[in-house]
Amino acid sequence: MSAWTRIRVAVLVLVAATVPSWAAAAAIKVSQGGVDVFVPQEQFRGEMSLLEKGGWETLLPERLPRAASTPPVLASASLVAAIDGQQSVISLYGRQGNRLAKRGDVAWDGGRRFANYNLVRSEKGARLGAEIRSSDNRVLATLYLAPDGILEIQPGEEKDLTIGNARLKYGIVPSLIGTDFVYTAQSGTSGGSSASNRCYLPSMNLFVGLVEGNDSMLVGVWPPGQQVASLRTTGSGSTKGIDAFSLQTGGRSFYLALLERPHIWHSEPLQADYLERDTLIGWRRPFEAKWIGRFHVASEEIDYPFYFRDARVELWGRPIRSWFWWPVWFDGQRTMIHFEKRFPPKGDLLIYYLEKHPERPAGTAILSPVEVLQQALGRQEAARLLDLAGIEERPVVSHGLCVCEMTSRLQRFFDAGREVQEQAQIARYADDVATFISHVRQRLLEFRDFAAQTRQLLKARAADEPKVADAASRLLGLLDEFEGVYQGAMPSASLGEVRQWTAEFNTLAREVRPGNDKKFDAVAEKCRSVSGNQDDLVRDLSVLAIRLAEKAAQEAVQSPEHAALARDVIARTRQILRNPTPLEVRRHHRLAPDPGRPTEDDQEMPE
Repeated sequence: MSAWTRIRVAVLVLVAATVPSWAAAAAIKVSQGGVDVFVPQEQFRGEMSLLEKGGWETLLPERLPRAASTPPVLASASLVAAIDGQQSVISLYGRQGNRLAKRGDVAWDGGRRFANYNLVRSEKGARLGAEIRSSDNRVLATLYLAPDGILEIQPGEEKDLTIGNARLKYGIVPSLIGTDFVYTAQSGTSGGSSASNRCYLPSMNLFVGLVEGNDSMLVGVWPPGQQVASLRTTGSGSTKGIDAFSLQTGGRSFYLALLERPHIWHSEPLQADYLERDTLIGWRRPFEAKWIGRFHVASEEIDYPFYFRDARVELWGRPIRSWFWWPVWFDGQRTMIHFEKRFPPKGDLLIYYLEKHPERPAGTAILSPVEVLQQALGRQEAARLLDLAGIEERPVVSHGLCVCEMTSRLQRFFDAGREVQEQAQIARYADDVATFISHVRQRLLEFRDFAAQTRQLLKARAADEPKVADAASRLLGLLDEFEGVYQGAMPSASLGEVRQWTAEFNTLAREVRPGNDKKFDAVAEKCRSVSGNQDDLVRDLSVLAIRLAEKAAQEAVQSPEHAALARDVIARTRQILRNPTPLEVRRHHRLAPDPGRPTEDDQEMPE
């Protein structure tokens, strides 16, 4: 054998040693806990028939990792992620049974070509996945798919990703405290960036995209960090749409899920003839959840998410001043809306959900966006990011009665000549009236401190970052309004004066005398006046805080720097809005008594 022949034989042996032993074998399938990974012999084209055919060579999960030169396909009951080696993208499909719907393509900004793959598994949650490698065998990214359909994308050499061809109608940045921030293809023009096709978002670790066609929601989750999130728009005029979501990951994992059901979200323009009418609309909830109806409340100048109720109810104050009929509710399976002159039907009604119903099962194996966050990052971290503890209402006094209600009950004692009999009850209510006014006064001071600290933040950012100076100036204008409302409505009576008034309740109760009822009413009216003004003010300041957050979210679209400013301002508004009193605007409402209507019967004060 010549030297040249020996060299050729050695090269052939070496090449044979580097080719996987299964390269010419049948197509491979690995399954574990509701997740399948397929290595097909032909390119996947979005049809279940390729995955349902027989002839797969079964590989046990314990045999992983395993090299593959053919792009794998990852599949769960709700999501299929097909690696496309030719285009160097991951094609995403929502799955309902045997039906697949293309929902987008994940690509990386670095644009490096896919060359080969490794099938892998993770002990966390019985997940299966695949490493995507470059021609020089560097890991570009690793995918892990869980049985619940949540796909984790771990960055390798590639960091920044885009989900293209997403066809989103709305993009939502949820916040269970305050309000959700909703973006459309036209949102980018509101911040003065109409020439750009990029709309930046305040990075708050959860994104919900409502897909055109009303049958899919794309949910993205990422851990806290310095990530930059944005939407990309395409087209113009009436054809303009959102075609991509992008995230600069900062090297942290990104999680996504596709929530698939017909009519899983809905929007429709509100008509003028809906005014002052109970109106039946055509949308029907596809399953039980905490459904939200969001629209613009003209009287308060905010977009607000109203949770659907289970009956037609009337409510006092909060998101809308005075008495109003709750605007969205379910009448059995029917969906009802009601609009009034204080919030006329203008713009669009957007219906979506973020959470499961706490008392009724969904009846379908579908996640909520909040559950995707909880599953991806863990319940403890999700509770911190959502601030679930901050959702709870703080009572002003332990029994929850307002000053008008307490004084109305006491007035009946004096009207009936029972003041001496009810001295103990009068003393308790006298103390609670003063405590109520004192606690609300303290809450008002918290709002004022919030405004002062936020003002300092905005001035400092404007000085340090000229790029955001104009946006900061516009936000400062809202804080000027905030201060004006505070100064114009804060009662002049001191808390010491209030204590003197409530002490008179006890003085009058020592002896039954003619005219006690009128004297009590005169003193009680002073308390009601101070309390009423404070109650209205604390509600109005909570509305202004929400308006400030919404304005910051609108400013975010212009650049990553604007988005970072918006995130910081929104974080401050969420802090002041957490654990609200019953007098403030709050996402999770319970029915409150009318401050002007006494109860029908005298009741002992609850312990």
